[in-house]
Amino acid sequence: QIANGDDLCKRAVVDAGGVSAAVSALRQHPSDVNVQKAGCNVLGTIAAAGGAFRQEVVDAGGVAAAVAALQQHPSDMKAQLHGFLLLLAVAEGDDACKRAVVDAGGVASFVAAVRAQPRNR
Repeated sequence: QIANGDDLCKRAVVDAGGVSAAVSALRQHPSDVNVQKAGCNVLGTIAAAGGAFRQEVVDAGGVAAAVAALQQHPSDMKAQLHGFLLLLAVAEGDDACKRAVVDAGGVASFVAAVRAQPRNR
């Protein structure tokens, strides 16, 4: 919940290694949907603060971890929501951030998710 606070709280999470820890948890527990939701949620919250926070998530591998979570849990709507909100928060950044989302397969994952919805088949 600290990551939901102001920028000072987010900085404390980042400085304590929270971004790296969240990415590690996502990578180490790919089949645990609750870990995937929580990890994407905290990373997305931090990335949404913009600037250096967004870059911390990119540098730690958060974008690739989110794409993996999206692919691992296509039928869990909360996992999809938190994963895509993380990608959106990163894509709102500079060109390098946008490129990180594209290169990790974020756009392709979004298109696949939309196409997988029953009304879009």
